Amino acid sequence: MVNENLPRSQATRCALQASELEEQASTMMRESAAIYKLAKRGSEACAKLKEVLSDPLCGPEVIQQAMDNFNQFYASALSRTHALYEAVTKPNIACGLCNPRDVQRENYDAFAGEIEGVFSFVEDGKLFIKLPLLPAKVNHGVRGKQQGNTEKYYYFFNRSLDESLNKIEAQVPHFEQQNIAYFSVFSVSSKTIPDAENIDTKSVTDIICLHTMCDDSFEKTSFFYAGFCDDSVPPGTYICVSNRRFQVPNISHILGKFRGRKTY
Repeated sequence: MVNENLPRSQATRCALQASELEEQASTMMRESAAIYKLAKRGSEACAKLKEVLSDPLCGPEVIQQAMDNFNQFYASALSRTHALYEAVTKPNIACGLCNPRDVQRENYDAFAGEIEGVFSFVEDGKLFIKLPLLPAKVNHGVRGKQQGNTEKYYYFFNRSLDESLNKIEAQVPHFEQQNIAYFSVFSVSSKTIPDAENIDTKSVTDIICLHTMCDDSFEKTSFFYAGFCDDSVPPGTYICVSNRRFQVPNISHILGKFRGRKTY
């Protein structure tokens, strides 16, 4: 029943707003509780995995089962974490109360810049981008059984990349042809590094092309991929988009552009 003491339009808007907030609050409580339970499961899975790996009497099947349990925890935690993020940052757009684009920009400033380390800049006619490390296509069980989790992960910061590029839209060069160089930089202490072809860059490439006004066909775009360990810059995905195809990048020169810059 609508409160008769409020103008009808205002009452309707408040009712819709309350309905949205109630749904968001319910999701946040559910996902927060799930993450707490997952954290306990993860601690138990780590302890079990260490126990199995250190026991010389455990056979390959027991070890594989322990590793599968660990991977399933990782995939579930990834999904839950981003579901909670979505609930926290979901715009309240009842009756046009908030513009989704304004909320996206606010989320970028609050989350992506300082927490995710997403930023971009233009220098010497080239576009430079810093992202978190992109997940491997086949790793930690997020492909195959848990393929949907990778999609949620990409969506998590693809919007932030788009907003970062929107902030410098007037500076972003438009290329008739372009070369996109991806550098996956890991810490020197990293024990495993995915193969270059195992890194899924498609959605990131699509966003870049929207801003450089150049499609990613073979006639228009060439690519360069590399992964290595280097502690001179924080771990992450470093991208350089330059004019013309088949440009062999100078890795040291490109990473040097990021050194000393704020990560947001």
